[in-house]
Amino acid sequence: MDVEIISSKDNKLLDRKEINAIVQFEGATPARKELREAVSTKIGLNPDLTILNSVVNEFGVKKIRLLAHSYKDMKKLMEVEPEYLRKRDGVGVPKEEKKEKPKEEAPKEEPKKEEKKPEPKKEEPKKEEAPKKEEKPPEKKEEKKKEEKKPEEKKEEKKGE
Repeated sequence: MDVEIISSKDNKLLDRKEINAIVQFEGATPARKELREAVSTKIGLNPDLTILNSVVNEFGVKKIRLLAHSYKDMKKLMEVEPEYLRKRDGVGVPKEEKKEKPKEEAPKEEPKKEEKKPEPKKEEPKKEEAPKKEEKPPEKKEEKKKEEKKPEEKKEEKKGE
């Protein structure tokens, strides 16, 4: 993975460093965690205090443009960055919350599996159905063609007289 830093700006008001970078990669698109670590180590910052604000994968090229915010301490990161970005990158989120979610989802899946096992149904005798009508659309089409020819024949007869 090749990281190219386009710009690095110190934002003193928010006490963070804003980094624009381009990452070139081989194979599959790297995970956000891998991108965060690659950009942070390139500049020499702590990856645990870095948030990826924007990650855009360019179409048809193995290249990603990204905007990262790196803070000096966790307290400032928690104050400034929105919760959804912290959750997305797994930064500043207690580990307990991550573990609880799979436990809640697991019991929900188990009853569904039990319901999916239907008991073999007994075939009930079918009620007598009205006999199906034989389809004769091709014949009807032929009849229409014959009918269409008849008026033409009449016109020819009139012209001939």
